[in-house]
Amino acid sequence: IPVEEGLARIKVRRQDRFEQEELAFHQRVRAGYLKLAANDPQRWLVVDASQSKTKLEQIIWQRVSQLLSRQGG
Repeated sequence: IPVEEGLARIKVRRQDRFEQEELAFHQRVRAGYLKLAANDPQRWLVVDASQSKTKLEQIIWQRVSQLLSRQGG
C-alpha cells in the first residue's frame, strides 16, 4: 500500500519514534524493502495490503506452507 495509507491506518494508536518521522523517511524505507524483495523474491514476499484480512491470511499462510515444505517441516 502507499505510505500515506499505511500511516493513516496507524493514526489511532500511540506513535513510536519511527512513526513520527516525515513522509519522505517512510517512502525511503518502503523503497528499500521493495528493492530487497525485487532482488531476492525467494526470500521476500510483497503483498497487496489493500486486500481483506482473510485474503492476506491466505496468501501469507500459502507462502509459509511452501517454505516449511521445502525445509521438511
